[in-house]
Amino acid sequence: ARALGAALLGPNCMGFFVPGGPAAWNGQPQDTTAPGRVAVLCQSGSIADASTHVMEVYDGDQLVQTFPISAGSPDNPSYNGAHVVTEMNRDRIMDSSTYGVPVDSPEGYRTPVEYAVRISDSGEFVHAAPWSVAQQGRENVSHGCINMSTDRAAWFFNFSQPGDVVEIKNSA
Repeated sequence: ARALGAALLGPNCMGFFVPGGPAAWNGQPQDTTAPGRVAVLCQSGSIADASTHVMEVYDGDQLVQTFPISAGSPDNPSYNGAHVVTEMNRDRIMDSSTYGVPVDSPEGYRTPVEYAVRISDSGEFVHAAPWSVAQQGRENVSHGCINMSTDRAAWFFNFSQPGDVVEIKNSA
């Protein structure tokens, strides 16, 4: 289905084989000898490419924004693969102790961020990172999150909805 979605339907569409076709969706009797149908689901989503330092944002199959980003550093890479928007916080404290790195250690941090869009249960977010604007579009310096400028993160926050897909690729 994923290959069908990317190749035929657009980067944020997926095709699903549904035996019996549309009748299977509304409780009507099915003709099990009839060929199956493909249901199509398109939604908003994004592709964050850690090697090009660019995130493309789609509304269905239409590209609506392209943003420079900074993804996870080589020491703290972002996880490749499909991620799903599950939570959105206008303001959030990022705290390294939530994944086992004490705040007072050399790699520790407790940092307030704006426009935090959670994309995984392992602590990955798309969020504003004004401290890394000079690296966005050039270098991956985050602890695994997708960093953007504040205005771009605000746009992404206002555009996103729970269930949207954020695909991260080419991370170290």
